[in-house]
Amino acid sequence: MDPGVLASPSTVAAGILAAVAGMLLGVFFATGSDAWGRANDAASAAFAVLLVPAALVLYDRYAPAAGVWAGAFTTLGLAAIAAAAVSSALTALGRLSVADLTKWQGGSFAALFLWVGAVSVSVLAYGGLPAGIGWLGLAATGLALVATLEIVRIVRRVGIEELARLTRPPVLAAGAALAAFVAFPLWCISLCLAL
Repeated sequence: MDPGVLASPSTVAAGILAAVAGMLLGVFFATGSDAWGRANDAASAAFAVLLVPAALVLYDRYAPAAGVWAGAFTTLGLAAIAAAAVSSALTALGRLSVADLTKWQGGSFAALFLWVGAVSVSVLAYGGLPAGIGWLGLAATGLALVATLEIVRIVRRVGIEELARLTRPPVLAAGAALAAFVAFPLWCISLCLAL
């Protein structure tokens, strides 16, 4: 089936599931209950898979102008989508320790947001989609980067095992992650309306 036919509905579904994942993440941060964290991970696995058609359509749209750059960011995006889906599913099933979760899921979502950033730069540089989509994607990427760097800073300071024992989530990382989970669904839905 042509990815273009699936891109709009799957991208809006990804946006809705990303919003649900963000809400579940907020409840997890507020309660500390693993059940909410696992629900967030299940929603995250689903929204990652739903981004595949959009990644392929965006490649087709930007490959003529961006050339190798489009291939590189699409490869990064598809690898990140696969890693995010697998690591989120494994986390939802309770198969990853907090240390493994931090590495695999954190790394895959950092790469996923780098893809969002690369797509957004392409939107701004080459046109073809409204510039607001580019700016919104860069905002989501920046927020995800802040969350990732804060987690890395904490892990370097106290170690990954200590991170697992924190009784409350790190405020900056949690706030930036939650804000990214607001910007990202808006980016997906805006993208859907423009494809």
